Amino acid sequence: MHHADPYAPGRRMGTAGLLPAKNHHGNLSQRHSVGVPETLSYSTEISNDYLAVFKILVQSQEKCNDQNSLLPDNSVRYLDYVDDYGNSHVIDSKETPSLKLQDSVKPDVRFLLYTRKNPFYEQILVDGNRNSIYVSHFNARVPTMVIVHGWQNSPYVGLNPVIRNAYLSISDVNIIILDWRSVAHLNYVNSVMGVPEVGKALGQFLAFLSSVTSTPFSRMHLVGHSLGAHVVGNAGRQLNGRAARITGLDPAGPLWFMNPNRLTNTDAMYVEAIHTNGFALGTYMELGNADFYPNGGLIQPGCLTSSCSHSRSWKLFAASILNKKFVAHKCENKIEMLIDSCSGPELEMGNTNLNKTGRGVYRVDISDVYPY
Repeated sequence: MHHADPYAPGRRMGTAGLLPAKNHHGNLSQRHSVGVPETLSYSTEISNDYLAVFKILVQSQEKCNDQNSLLPDNSVRYLDYVDDYGNSHVIDSKETPSLKLQDSVKPDVRFLLYTRKNPFYEQILVDGNRNSIYVSHFNARVPTMVIVHGWQNSPYVGLNPVIRNAYLSISDVNIIILDWRSVAHLNYVNSVMGVPEVGKALGQFLAFLSSVTSTPFSRMHLVGHSLGAHVVGNAGRQLNGRAARITGLDPAGPLWFMNPNRLTNTDAMYVEAIHTNGFALGTYMELGNADFYPNGGLIQPGCLTSSCSHSRSWKLFAASILNKKFVAHKCENKIEMLIDSCSGPELEMGNTNLNKTGRGVYRVDISDVYPY
């Protein structure tokens, strides 16, 4: 029996968008509109030209020092994006930034605590204010999970309540949600510019929290979606990579190719990325110790828009928290991953394991119907 997806009642659905997948290979139309992929044509086998193009791209990107993108994520200026409220936005990667941004970042971020004692209302923790922690329900004896939303979103929609509720339903943990709307609601270029300072503010707060409560960094798991993935990367860097784990959920692509402030595999003891909309809203770069590419990591089944594929990353992660096992296989390279012929060691995508290890590129094929 199929279950309805509880995460996105307004999601546009359509034919499966696997590119490629077992026995169902697809080719994008010639129109290069990665923001809203409109036309998919299917064939029973991958053409030699298709493989040749990807082979050239993979070989060229492997020659770059620590650059693992098949294409520069800055190559398309305009991208359509729908936020978790259903509002439409356009990402303009060449929009003029404001250099005054940096002066007002830190005071405008908030740290919202949820626990099993207050699962539906937040307690505000304040960096530098010990009393805000002492009077809260923060429990230093249990793990701490940090959730960071992406561009044009907020702490109260999308991945935040879904992942929060999933985690609290299975375990007694501290959930800290970063509210960085003051920067995330600027134009895209300004938001990208603000990511390092927001990440620094988050890292400084976590260091303060650890000093006040004796919470070890080895009990912290940082999770971020889209731009939020790069925020948690910068936070982890502020902690000198001592956090137990970082999970980047379809880390943002536009303006992050060659960007030194992007998420990297040294930002925590273990870093993984889940790529669901590469070349579009998400990046195709290998950023973590382990990089997972569900259904090839480009377009997700049932999705007609990039926003749908982009948000699929956090829905899959939430399902993995609820004991859904997404067993992926390691791939020798991206060509093997794209043609779905990976046969290497298994590694679960997602989950809550603070001692997780793994390295390399992984693929897992997943349906479009919850629980996937």
